[in-house]
Amino acid sequence: MTRQRPTPAEIATMVEQGLARGMNLIDSFQAATGNRTLTKVHKKAAQEHRRIQREYTVRRDSIRFGAVGGAGAAVITGAAGALTLTPGWWVLTGIGAVTSFISFRKWNSIGPAPRESAPVEPVKALPRGAIGKDDVMRYINVRTQILQMHSGIRAIHPDAAIELRAADSAAAPALNTLVERLTILHELRLQLPNTAAAHTAESAATVISERLRIGCDSYDTLLAAAAKLMAAPGIDMNSNLQTAADALIAYSYGLERAADL
Repeated sequence: MTRQRPTPAEIATMVEQGLARGMNLIDSFQAATGNRTLTKVHKKAAQEHRRIQREYTVRRDSIRFGAVGGAGAAVITGAAGALTLTPGWWVLTGIGAVTSFISFRKWNSIGPAPRESAPVEPVKALPRGAIGKDDVMRYINVRTQILQMHSGIRAIHPDAAIELRAADSAAAPALNTLVERLTILHELRLQLPNTAAAHTAESAATVISERLRIGCDSYDTLLAAAAKLMAAPGIDMNSNLQTAADALIAYSYGLERAADL
């Protein structure tokens, strides 16, 4: 039985499907590359944050052990020395007392725990054809730059680095939620094409992408202030960074309040 040759319409359909698969593959590669960069930067930032927290905890616990242990040893050996009148006990009492005194002095100078918050998890890029895809990629890219710049700013201005991390940690959860909603709405449009639900999802995705775009504008302002601080660290530049951080936090807070209504 001979196989029928495909019609021109079938050939055009196959070509269109092949092109669509190719474009989807390209988009997937670009999305994976962007996500991989942000994921790598986030992983490094999270490891650095855990290292700082761990070093502080170890130092605090060692000082606390020295203060408590030294005082306890001084009491016990002092009591033993008083009962036995053995000089060796008095020597140990002195060592314990000195250790406890030094530890208490260090405790007063250790300072509070690090105030810097942990970096927020990154989001995944949207697939091809999703409303807001370009805005999500812009958001991923600007967050990557913020996380990369953080370590450099911390070296020259620790307080500014705390402000930068606080702004990102406050804004990223709200903007991540917008990206998750765009993903859900895109899946709804694919599952129910040419329906009232699909049209509603399209309208909602347009509104959400606009909100994400405004959030990216605030991130861009924060990134520009951070870059200026890197180039010329000073009081005025730090003030600009704090103003941009406050604006981003305020916008993310507004998004969260709107979602709760």
